[in-house]
Amino acid sequence: MRHKGDIQIGIRANEEMLRLYHTQAAAAKAIHRERKILQEWAMGTTPEGAALARMHYAGADVIYILTGKRTKQ
Repeated sequence: MRHKGDIQIGIRANEEMLRLYHTQAAAAKAIHRERKILQEWAMGTTPEGAALARMHYAGADVIYILTGKRTKQ
């Protein structure tokens, strides 16, 4: 069963990657994924764990992506 908050995770993932890399193409390249996956996240698809790990190593605030609350940096 999908929780209503799950949609926001994908939207925040796309937002966070765009904040860091400015384009979906550059963000996708940074996490070794195709650009269309960021488009899917923007529409509410939830990223899988491996993608979240890659986003973390690419500089993304994964806690923000998951919870909507920024970590102190």
